[in-house]
Amino acid sequence: MKKNMTRLIAAAMILTMVLVSVGCGNSEPINRPYDFNLEEYVSVGEYKGLEYTAFEVEVTDKEVEDTIEEILMEYMTKEEVTEGAVKSGDYVGIKYSMEVDGENVTGTDTQVYTVKVGDSGLMPDVDKALIGAEVCETIQVETTFAEDYDLNPEYAGKPVKYEITVENIAVPVYQELTDEFAKKTLGVKNAAEYRELVKETLYQNKMSDARYAAGEEIWTQVVEASEVIQYPEAEVTKIEEKLTKNLQTMMEQSGMSIEDGIADILGMDEETFKTEIRKSAEAGVKEEMILYTIAREHDLEMTEKEIQDYLDRLLAANNMDEEDFTAQYGVDIRTYAEDGGVLISMLYEEVFGFLVDNGTAK
Repeated sequence: MKKNMTRLIAAAMILTMVLVSVGCGNSEPINRPYDFNLEEYVSVGEYKGLEYTAFEVEVTDKEVEDTIEEILMEYMTKEEVTEGAVKSGDYVGIKYSMEVDGENVTGTDTQVYTVKVGDSGLMPDVDKALIGAEVCETIQVETTFAEDYDLNPEYAGKPVKYEITVENIAVPVYQELTDEFAKKTLGVKNAAEYRELVKETLYQNKMSDARYAAGEEIWTQVVEASEVIQYPEAEVTKIEEKLTKNLQTMMEQSGMSIEDGIADILGMDEETFKTEIRKSAEAGVKEEMILYTIAREHDLEMTEKEIQDYLDRLLAANNMDEEDFTAQYGVDIRTYAEDGGVLISMLYEEVFGFLVDNGTAK
């Protein structure tokens, strides 16, 4: 019974991951997906005046300070010290050797590893033992691997003995938000202005998330009230192929064939799998037809210039040009944005905003 339940859970998770992968302007819309008379294919239900749960957005001072602290961590420097003991938060260069269950493990003492004490990812007993150690001091730690140790399952539950030498200690130097730093480095007049900028950014992000959630609430009502007259076969097939390809990629990454994945993990025969993929593709096409119907009715599609400006901003934010992007991801950024669902996600956000603006808070 437990084995069957495990299989069902795994099947549900994988199928969900695959199916979820289906997925502002005036003139000159890009590429125009569904470039035909959508009225012949879908009857869109009422989408104005629908109710959504009222929301309020607030940004606390703590959220502002936590965000600033996180940003300033990018400007942290390290100052190497030649004397004194290791403290929690220090960055320590160590070399170590180890014995697991009485047997020496070779190759661990050939390089220096830098760890942050207190947040090192090392075993708790090792991390704790480093506190108080000095440069060039060698310490010994005996402990036991956890029973569920998964980095190397062969070690799980076994005793281990470490011999650790502290090679160097570096103390973190944290940057404070001063008027001078804000002006020279962050590009604003002073620290107070930067705090206001952070607060406004957090507010806009929260507002965007809240509006999107409200839009989703309305969208569910719209989809339920809409009816498909007929499915455009080419669009359904396109999504079926994409879903199948996504599953095939996942299976290959797990060292399995798609046939084995369907049978052993999803617990389906090929016919059932095709039926489920078809259902999901049709559901995706239905939503996309509704999306484009509303977008075109109210001129919400992005223009070619708007989309190119957006992609240019993405590249600039990551200090890349189009050649850099293509070299790193193996495809140009425009194709990546279209095939990866970036553009249609932006259209969903635009349409959801329209639904909220024309909806009723309850």
